[in-house]
Amino acid sequence: MAGGLGACREEELDRPLSYEKGKYIGKKGTRLNDEQLRALQQRHRNQAGGGL
Repeated sequence: MAGGLGACREEELDRPLSYEKGKYIGKKGTRLNDEQLRALQQRHRNQAGGGL
């Protein structure tokens, strides 16, 4: 058993082994600043065909 645990990478040791359906357990994202939000909205308009 010790050999099996020794083969695990360190970042995998504390990861959850069971998940709840519909519940996100990852890291929270950072909020977009005003400039990033405007750029994202503009890109959306362009891709949706309303930016011309």
